[in-house]
Amino acid sequence: MRLQDKGVNCTSSSSLCDSNDEDNLHLFFKCPSSCNIWSMCSFHSVVDNIIHQEQVVPHIIFQLLQVLPSEEVSLLSCVLWSIWKQRNNRIQNDTIDAQSFVSERARSMLFEWQTVRKEIQKPSQQASHIGTTNWIKPNRGRYKCNIDATFSNQHNRVGIGMCIRDDQGDFVLACIEWYSPILEVDTWEALRVLHEMGYELTTGRYGL
Repeated sequence: MRLQDKGVNCTSSSSLCDSNDEDNLHLFFKCPSSCNIWSMCSFHSVVDNIIHQEQVVPHIIFQLLQVLPSEEVSLLSCVLWSIWKQRNNRIQNDTIDAQSFVSERARSMLFEWQTVRKEIQKPSQQASHIGTTNWIKPNRGRYKCNIDATFSNQHNRVGIGMCIRDDQGDFVLACIEWYSPILEVDTWEALRVLHEMGYELTTGRYGL
């Protein structure tokens, strides 16, 4: 509906249920798919109560922020993001994310974020023994691709992150992808390098 307001010729029907006009209220709170996703949250009754009182999404969200404890506020944010990703996957990739997967993706992202926060807050006992590693720029006219892997034993999958920067150290491109099952670090990083080399060879975009 926002696109139509801007003069873009596109359908206004919901991308998830193909019925109502897709505004932010319908997408995040009124769509049957989204309602089912919220029902999987422990605070779904609070969400139901507020959306029956309010019809403006910012008001709904701000009321939820006021009444929910911090842990549930974090999950609220992740669920909103996961619903938005579900919608974009349907439109851009013609992929239908199951509602249970949308809920689990939000919880998984929250778990990973909390894990990282705990690690950051831990006092570093090895700081004095670890040398500083400095990123070195590539030669002029070249790009550098840095790759790293993270593992989730709980979900039996590995995340591969990639960041490309130019000879000035400026950001060019980054992405992350998830794969299953878990393999050795070197194996997955090698596969990621192979994938990026294939991309470069087929597009000729980067001289890595």
